[in-house]
Amino acid sequence: MKTMSGAGRIHYSSGFTLIEIMIAVVIVGILAAIAYPNYTAYVERGKRSDGRALLLETVSRMERYYSDCNKYPRFIGSSTNKCADKKIDLSTDSQNGYYTLRMLTYPHQRSALMSAIPSGWTDSDCGNLIILTNGERRCTACGNNATKIAKCWGK
Repeated sequence: MKTMSGAGRIHYSSGFTLIEIMIAVVIVGILAAIAYPNYTAYVERGKRSDGRALLLETVSRMERYYSDCNKYPRFIGSSTNKCADKKIDLSTDSQNGYYTLRMLTYPHQRSALMSAIPSGWTDSDCGNLIILTNGERRCTACGNNATKIAKCWGK
């Protein structure tokens, strides 16, 4: 805005108008509406990798146990004589604490299913991550949809 002062000098007011501020607020709001869902999806993918790592490490240890004992363990825990006690030394929590491990050994201990359950958060896209000792990968929210399973398992 121009104003005239006594000696014929022109002074300009500095600052922003209300319209300019409102336009800036709208632009920031639109950018946030686009960025926030992408950010949360990125964070969930990172957490999911923690669960996948837990399951893959568990399967590896289970296979080592199976090669030593010719069966899968019935329990997760520590033992000195693992074949006699039917236990295996495994962590039940993922490295960053985003998942908790659950294990189900089938009759005669010839196959097992391990499930990584989100701990302290909900994964609405995948639910629980599941792996069987035969290498089959699943997730509770995926059903038999191979595309969703591949997305959840990071393929």
